[in-house]
Amino acid sequence: YGSAVTLRAEPETEGYTFSGWNRENNFTMPAEDVVIEGNFKINSYTVTYKVDGEISGEAETYKYGAVVTLREEPAKEGYTFSHWSRESGFTMPAENIVVEGHFKINSYTVTYKVDDQLYGKVDTYKFGEDVTLRDAPTKEGYTFSGWSETSGFKMPAKDVEIKGNFSINDYTVTYKVDGKVIDEKKHQYNEEVTVRADETKEGYTFSGWSSEDVRQSFIQRLLSSSIAGKTFRMPAKDVVIEGHFDINSYKVTYQVDGVQSGETETYEYGTLVTIRDDLEKEGHKFSGWNLKEDFAMPAEDVVIVGSFTANEYTVTYLV
Repeated sequence: YGSAVTLRAEPETEGYTFSGWNRENNFTMPAEDVVIEGNFKINSYTVTYKVDGEISGEAETYKYGAVVTLREEPAKEGYTFSHWSRESGFTMPAENIVVEGHFKINSYTVTYKVDDQLYGKVDTYKFGEDVTLRDAPTKEGYTFSGWSETSGFKMPAKDVEIKGNFSINDYTVTYKVDGKVIDEKKHQYNEEVTVRADETKEGYTFSGWSSEDVRQSFIQRLLSSSIAGKTFRMPAKDVVIEGHFDINSYKVTYQVDGVQSGETETYEYGTLVTIRDDLEKEGHKFSGWNLKEDFAMPAEDVVIVGSFTANEYTVTYLV
């Protein structure tokens, strides 16, 4: 009795905070037994979430020993979440916890197709990366429609298919005769073209078709003979086919009394023919030629006819 009582040090228990004894320290022992009481209060701790080093959302508070269920993994366009640094369902320890996670950027493919067929290799780009379109392809005799994407773009969070198509070209076959266009027809590239029939013209003979486009081997082969009715494959360019006429020559024959007179004369069609002078024959009178005037040579041989009539003379007897 009467002794000075020094209280014990406050006890410690993990996850709890001691509330203190119910008596002051260093009291004098009274004339009775003393019960000194103290209490523990459970502690609370925080769970903080960080994504890529940045705090994500509000920190959560759990009491010591509580079961912590982790948040659902966050979503971010164009990225895949790796995982949280802790497993869900852990017991809250006697300390604040930081749960970390990371996003990994996704890659997506760009596929080019021409006429529904794969064109070149498949390209891979990261989300948000600049995509530059490939140059338009070329194909002889065809025109490219253009890509379905008209310009470069940022890679979206999905695979991209870029399409284009070829349309077959039309080219013109032009027929000319004497420098004048007589016919024009459109033909598709590589279409089989039949060369039109030879032309006709009075007083001329058609010498055949030829082409200005002598650089094309198929035209050169066709030029080796008459090409009317022959076929060729339409090249990837316009073709001009020209026809040529050679002027015909015809004969002028003179006949007198059913017998050829002099040499046969030859004239080109349309040339001016000058009629020969009348013939003379002793004792005869020339009737004149059946064609009286000069003429342009027609598209046929000409026979010019004349005749002699014997002159009559008087016999007079004198006695």
